Amino acid sequence: MIRRLAPLALVLPLLAAAPSSASAAPADPWKTHAALVDRDNALYLAGQYAAIATLMDSVLAARGVTSDPGLLRLALTRRSRAHLMRFEYPAAREMSARACRLAEAARDSATTIRALRVRVVALEKTGDPDLARRLCARGAAIAKRRGQPRDESYFHMRHGYAFVAQGRSREALPWFRAAIAAGVRSGDEGDQLRAVAGLAAAQYQVGALREARESYARGIALAKKLDNPFELSYLCLNQADMEMAIGDPDLAPASANAAIEASRRASLLPVELQARRILANYEAARGAWDRVDSLMTATIALAEPLGDREPLSSALLLAAQARIQLGRPAEAEELMRRAVALVDTLIPVNAAFAAQNLVNNLHVAGRDADAVRYADELAARLVRRMPASSFWRMRFYRAHALQALGRHREALAGFREAAAASRPTATTPGGAEYDWALALAAESQRGLGHVDSSLAGFRRAIAAWEAARSARSREDLLLDSEDYGHDIGFAFANALLDPRRRVARDRRVIEAFSELQRFHALAVSERLLGPAAGAEARRKPFDFAAWRTATLRPGEVFVDVTPNDDSTLVIAVTRREVRAWMLPGQRALEKRLSRFTELGATSGADDPAVRPIAAALGEDFFGPGADLVRTATRVLLAGGRFGSYPIGALIVPGTNGPLMLERELSIVPSAKLLALSRARTSARPAAGRALDAGARTSAGRGRRLEAAGDEVRALGRDYRDALTLVDPRRTALQIAREALGTGGIVHLAAHTSVDVKRPWQSRMLLGDPGQGGAYLPVSSISRLRMSARLCVLASCRSLGTGGLDNMSLAGIAPAWLMAGVPTVVATQWDVDDRATAEFMRRFYVALARGGAVGAALQQAQREMRAMPEWSAPRFWAGFVVLGDPGTKVALAKR
Repeated sequence: MIRRLAPLALVLPLLAAAPSSASAAPADPWKTHAALVDRDNALYLAGQYAAIATLMDSVLAARGVTSDPGLLRLALTRRSRAHLMRFEYPAAREMSARACRLAEAARDSATTIRALRVRVVALEKTGDPDLARRLCARGAAIAKRRGQPRDESYFHMRHGYAFVAQGRSREALPWFRAAIAAGVRSGDEGDQLRAVAGLAAAQYQVGALREARESYARGIALAKKLDNPFELSYLCLNQADMEMAIGDPDLAPASANAAIEASRRASLLPVELQARRILANYEAARGAWDRVDSLMTATIALAEPLGDREPLSSALLLAAQARIQLGRPAEAEELMRRAVALVDTLIPVNAAFAAQNLVNNLHVAGRDADAVRYADELAARLVRRMPASSFWRMRFYRAHALQALGRHREALAGFREAAAASRPTATTPGGAEYDWALALAAESQRGLGHVDSSLAGFRRAIAAWEAARSARSREDLLLDSEDYGHDIGFAFANALLDPRRRVARDRRVIEAFSELQRFHALAVSERLLGPAAGAEARRKPFDFAAWRTATLRPGEVFVDVTPNDDSTLVIAVTRREVRAWMLPGQRALEKRLSRFTELGATSGADDPAVRPIAAALGEDFFGPGADLVRTATRVLLAGGRFGSYPIGALIVPGTNGPLMLERELSIVPSAKLLALSRARTSARPAAGRALDAGARTSAGRGRRLEAAGDEVRALGRDYRDALTLVDPRRTALQIAREALGTGGIVHLAAHTSVDVKRPWQSRMLLGDPGQGGAYLPVSSISRLRMSARLCVLASCRSLGTGGLDNMSLAGIAPAWLMAGVPTVVATQWDVDDRATAEFMRRFYVALARGGAVGAALQQAQREMRAMPEWSAPRFWAGFVVLGDPGTKVALAKR
């Protein structure tokens, strides 16, 4: 079962009415309307909202005010704005409604507009966006009739925000565009700025990520031009939120810190608090819980004096989560009690959000009994203020906790309730909550022993997931942190393995393996070709019998490793046998593998401290299938994210040394891609030249890779029929398609940049940086049709990394397999230039002697390991074969 944190809510600016310029106040400021307005504006600009409240209360309490209707309307309107700026939304709603009634009765359009500006925001904040939208339409009509495009722009913008508040961001887009158009007519760039900010937020919500980035950039530039720290702070804040959510987390701190800087200039403490929350979420994703605790402790101290309780409740919950992770449960409990006490003081939408976060945080921390207890208490309190449908996500997380406690019947009811609440409609496509609720309901059915019903439930969940994906074809499809396809596939595979099924063991393993390969195929296609490419790969069935006969060769064992949070599933397949076993969860294994990698980077090959760790990890990974590995001559590892770790350095039980030196080892992205690669190899015509080698010595930003040019020139000197290109004045595609397109071996030494979140945008700097088209992205490489039999990528970290789902290996090297090259040699980590040159020299010597790629790589590794200067694994263990290790090439020395 996966435990996930709830996503951050989108941060929306308040955007109250803009004040006019201030002047000095008379002794009795309410004696004239103009003097009262001037005094109010002066206090507003100074942020003295309490003083405004006192001033307007004195006006409203004065004798004779009722005999001056204009003054009464003015005081009510300005007092309601003070309520709004102090987060007193119910009071702002009531007082602005009174001002509107009086102004409309007096046909005072100017005051009506000012009162409506306050009232629509108060309605949004108190949970009545429908009425807010109707009033926005009325306000825009009045403003248009009066020839006031600034007010028209404002009401169009608030109309858009009211749709956003209802989760109907797509319907908000035309209103924000109308607001921008009215702002252009008014000639006021400030109006345009506020509308652009709203448009960017809505574009992000609907997944129009490229457009959202452009709108945020436009808005930030305009805010800086106008020196408007108020809007700049909100724009930077929302940009940071987007970067955290869609896969650019390393950019988020800079945007959040920019929001904090602007908010301090604008005296907007709420923005600073929300930016601090984003920074804390960034640190939490990195596991830096001490930093989270420090950030949130300071945030709590800042938030407590503030009237808005939502930032305080969020800070308390994050701090509690940090204390749990730091092993301080008593302190966490006290913080959570304080957060619960605040729920009744929050506006409804924030109350529901705080409640669901509290319950989910407890579940994520493994405190499931507490999660259920708090969920029941909060539900009883919230139901008095809002319909149950408004906080069904909290009950969804409660069902998660019940499932973890083994209370499957209650959990099943909760998941069915969540599925009903999130069911797709004609206007609202199904999303992650719906298909995930169906899958978790199926898991609860399995927990109750209803295995056949469980399998049927998983099939419904997969069908819902596929339908939702077909309705969402933009980039956000892949970047959605709540796309549960991987988790659904993993849970379905486990259900297929359930021994309570009346099916033979081998049949269960084959069905689970085949189902996983369909998910792997989708993941690999999307990560190499782009988000729209996976649907066709997922629809094609996986024929296990045909794959085993046509693709898997005698002496080979195919080991498929599929990680998840709580457990990892391993399935090993040979020509004669299939076997499945479970490992610990992804995080636990990655922690151990990371330590092993760090130790190997500083140790020699025979370091006594390394061997027992390698043996223990080898036992964990391969123990139940060690006999299959020992009897094989070649191991094909489809490890997803684990493929980027030095699995080849592990010691399999019953063997004497690292796996990569005991057996030929190859990393493969998926069973389907291996089959495709081998099918192309068998039909491949003879290549042209023996070797095409290209190098780009520029690494961007003034950096140089002179060793890359030396490496390629050496290949040209040492081997016959070789074409060498160093820094050619061509585009990357011209080099790949024309110059290097006919060699039996393609050797590339160039800088690579890896985009973990959008792996199809990872790229090689192969072309001339002085002209366009210098980079060759993964999506373009994957669409090439290469005749080469071997591609050698001498650049650092060219193997790739696990995609977002951890099922797939994504990056530069797998793209060359997709392009038709059956075998790729790549690197798992940064390797010293001199060590790379020495390794490549030995590897090519072994190739020229007629050895297969896997055997030649293994020979070079053994030779490097035997040399004192290069014996440390960091110099030779990072070179791996991707694809078919049995490929041979024609290569002769000069």
